[in-house]
Amino acid sequence: MSGMEERDLHQKAMYWAASGEFDNYGEPKISSSPIEINVRWEYKQTEVIDAQGNTRTVNAIAVVDRVVPLGSVFWLGTQRAYNALTNPTRYYVFRYKSIPDVMNRATRKSVQLMKLGTELPSTS
Repeated sequence: MSGMEERDLHQKAMYWAASGEFDNYGEPKISSSPIEINVRWEYKQTEVIDAQGNTRTVNAIAVVDRVVPLGSVFWLGTQRAYNALTNPTRYYVFRYKSIPDVMNRATRKSVQLMKLGTELPSTS
C-alpha cells in the first residue's frame, strides 16, 4: 500500500518492537536494537479508558507504516539525534488502530502513545 496513509509520513521515529515476551513483572519486553521508521507524529493529550475501566492519559498519536504490537516503544527523531541524547523521553504503545478506507484499498495505521520516561523496558 502506498496510499496517502503512507505518503504523508515525513517524520522519523525510533521504534523498539515489543518482542512478545514478558519480564518477571508481566511487562512486555522490547527488541534490543531500535529501527528508524517514517511516522506522522502529533502531540495530543487526551484521556481514554483502559481495559480495566481506569482513565489514562494519551500523550501523542502517531500514524505508522506497519502493524505495531502493544507495549512497543517510540521516540520522535532520527537515530543520529537519539544517539546524542543522554535521557530521552520515550513513549510506549497503549493502543493500535488499523482502519481501512471506504473501498478497502488502503489502511491507516496509528498508535496512541503514553509517556514512558527515560528508562527503557527489559529487552529480549
